[in-house]
Amino acid sequence: MGNRNTVMLAGATLVGIAILAGWPRPRHADPAPQAAAEPDLFPFLTPAADAPTQVEVRRDIAAVAVETPSAPARLAAAQKAAQSLRAQGATEDEVYRMRAAALPAGDADRLAALDRAEAAWQARVRAYLVEAGNLPADSSGANRQRALQQLRDARFSPEEQARLAAYEPHRVPQLTMDQ
Repeated sequence: MGNRNTVMLAGATLVGIAILAGWPRPRHADPAPQAAAEPDLFPFLTPAADAPTQVEVRRDIAAVAVETPSAPARLAAAQKAAQSLRAQGATEDEVYRMRAAALPAGDADRLAALDRAEAAWQARVRAYLVEAGNLPADSSGANRQRALQQLRDARFSPEEQARLAAYEPHRVPQLTMDQ
């Protein structure tokens, strides 16, 4: 019984090898079968014959990046030039014209509006500091602190008061957590 099982196993193994190996091979078969060509399913993804290579595209992008400064770099250069012009005594109109030539359309207008808002803020702070300096000093200091707070409340919003603390010589800004 053991020999019979061994013979059957050996025979089954030989049949399996013959099937997997393709034995016996027909005489007309090619030594190496060729895979069938697959149709191009995405012809729009294949580059055109005259399309630039990836290396050429990267080189072109790098050249443009070097030639064209980024928006933050242009803005920083324009701000530096504006400071330089103001230091030389240029008018706001001259600063505006320089910005309009150096920056994209509309940016010069937005920067001019920011300049006006910052100038108005600085004027309000200066006026407040003059008024605060003219308040009478009392011995307890509590009345002075109350008068300063009333002055702040009359001139500035709560958000502005947080910013105002940085301009006051002896006041430490108080940070609050909004819930």
